[in-house]
Amino acid sequence: MAAPSPRRRMKPNWLRWLGRDFPPAYELAVRAQEKSRIVAGQLRPGRAADRPTGALDAAALGAELTALGVRPGDALMMHSSWDRARVLAPSPVALVSTVRELLGPDGTLCMPTYPELSATDPSAVFDLRKSPSRAGLITEIFRRTPGVSRSAHLRSVAAAGPLGAELLREHHLSPYPSGTLSPYAKLAEVGGKVLCVGVGAEYNSMFHCAEDILEEDFPAPVYENGLFVTRIRREDGTVIEVPAYERGTRWHYCADAARMLPYLEDVLARRFIGDVELSVVAADKFLERLLMLARLGIHMYGFRFPSPAKVLNR
Repeated sequence: MAAPSPRRRMKPNWLRWLGRDFPPAYELAVRAQEKSRIVAGQLRPGRAADRPTGALDAAALGAELTALGVRPGDALMMHSSWDRARVLAPSPVALVSTVRELLGPDGTLCMPTYPELSATDPSAVFDLRKSPSRAGLITEIFRRTPGVSRSAHLRSVAAAGPLGAELLREHHLSPYPSGTLSPYAKLAEVGGKVLCVGVGAEYNSMFHCAEDILEEDFPAPVYENGLFVTRIRREDGTVIEVPAYERGTRWHYCADAARMLPYLEDVLARRFIGDVELSVVAADKFLERLLMLARLGIHMYGFRFPSPAKVLNR
């Protein structure tokens, strides 16, 4: 089946430049855009095509994931959007169940489950058992599933399976959210994979591993505000303080991993079901490529780079 036309980037480049260099102007521009979208939505009638007419059964979805390269026993980090992926399964619970059944008892499933919490609020407490995930409905349902554990970090990850404890154990010791002790980097160590369902491959959180593993050697100074301390209530009820870096506002606004995808096409596997994108990438190959590119000065916070053909000698 032919792939849909390429997606536009998450924000136009001019807006990202504003976010990086003129944050107050960025805020005004975003508000104007949001107001325009609201007005346009009020004027445009809803379309029937926006609503799903059916869903795949578990066997069909399992076959699609197998075709992408997901195998029983894999350690799999999953990024998702139920709004976009709801044609793939009758419910978020069914989607999660299908993925876990495909992985089998020897497989490990992980998802980002960072909370809606400000790192700058000294009174806030992140409760691993109760604080909802802001990474989407599917991640929140997975987090609440019996047998799922959650890492003690502001950029929390939830996991279930034989490798779950190993992936999560040291996250609170990592001041860099995606550093060498994080579940994201450890996924590469154990030969895991990253699955994106209903979101583009640019939503893979491992893109941040480059800046967090290289630290001071990363080409852009994305951490400008020092360490923030988050109070976290663990599953046993004890409260610990976890220091971690948060990306500076201007770097957060101008990040666009979509510009990195042309450099990663040969390691990404993609399929489309209608207009729903699914992709899988081996975490170790993905991380190796990201680090190589970062050392050449190519990263998701910049704007003008050499062509992928020139960089990769294609």
